[in-house]
Amino acid sequence: MVRSLIATTLLVLLVGLTTSSAQAEEQTLKFRLVAHTLSITAIPASKTEGHIIGVGKFRGVAVFEDGRLADKVFTVSFDYTKGVGPFHGYSTYVFEDGSTIGARFDGTSEASKNGRVIRGEYSALTGTGRYEGVKGSGSFVSKPVPWEEGAVLYDGEFKLTMP
Repeated sequence: MVRSLIATTLLVLLVGLTTSSAQAEEQTLKFRLVAHTLSITAIPASKTEGHIIGVGKFRGVAVFEDGRLADKVFTVSFDYTKGVGPFHGYSTYVFEDGSTIGARFDGTSEASKNGRVIRGEYSALTGTGRYEGVKGSGSFVSKPVPWEEGAVLYDGEFKLTMP
């Protein structure tokens, strides 16, 4: 009877330790992204001056805090009046080892005293390689730059849950 009780107790402890080690891992990946416009197609959306709708394709390089790099390609649809308004799109980050993070994003282009600020939220994350099965969210915001029109600098982060 005592042996049976000890065996049952050990089994419960073993199952408990195994279950707790299989919990999801959470991590935050912060990055800086320099992106450049590949193409934009816009058409007048109404008789309101400066109201356009359109799509754009962009590409850039994200530099993560740990020194890793990722190529990023993203496509955006927008509804702007004089450069201000909502947008949404899809992006894929491809890391040097071939792993990917893909995400939907939604955001706004806003007027500010320093020009235009672009900010958004990532959702519906997917991944391959080291990010297979990833879930999470994230955010990004543009930073003022002295570069030519079409080049943008963003600060961003992903809050990931790994299986």
